[in-house]
Amino acid sequence: MQVEGMRSSETPLTVYRVVTDAGRVLSWSAFDYNDLFRQLRRRGHDPIYAKPLSEYEAEIADREEQERLHHELQQAIEEERKTA
Repeated sequence: MQVEGMRSSETPLTVYRVVTDAGRVLSWSAFDYNDLFRQLRRRGHDPIYAKPLSEYEAEIADREEQERLHHELQQAIEEERKTA
């Protein structure tokens, strides 16, 4: 039987990307957002942004892909203008 507030050994840690009000960017492991914010505040950090690192990295990859496609489109438009 698990006591409330206790975590089982099967509960995975999640790595979060955190930005604090002081501008520090941290990588921090916690069980969930509540645990994350509790740990950060206990250590004197005031988080203003927190997201699981995997989600953050996926967003960055999506943004880079969109930028690449936009660049390719701009090149194709330029080539079309030159040949027209």
